Amino acid sequence: MKKPVSSNFHLIINGVYPNHNSLTGLFGKIAENQKQYIRQLKDLFPEMYSEVTLQQTEVKGLTNIALLDKSLSKTRTLSSVPILSS
Repeated sequence: MKKPVSSNFHLIINGVYPNHNSLTGLFGKIAENQKQYIRQLKDLFPEMYSEVTLQQTEVKGLTNIALLDKSLSKTRTLSSVPILSS
């Protein structure tokens, strides 16, 4: 795959399964498939991405987006971000 030329954006990979090894059955297969796609995205956009672990609710609304933005400004990985409210 061709790498992008521009680096004036930041990719947010949302809905990442938090622990691929603990998942079994169908969810384990989905998580393994997801991991392959995330690896490709990391290759295409090194240092230009953040991962957001799967939340209990959808990240929507200005309050949750602002919380996500605040968390992103502190870290590249949001595995320790508190669960967002709906």
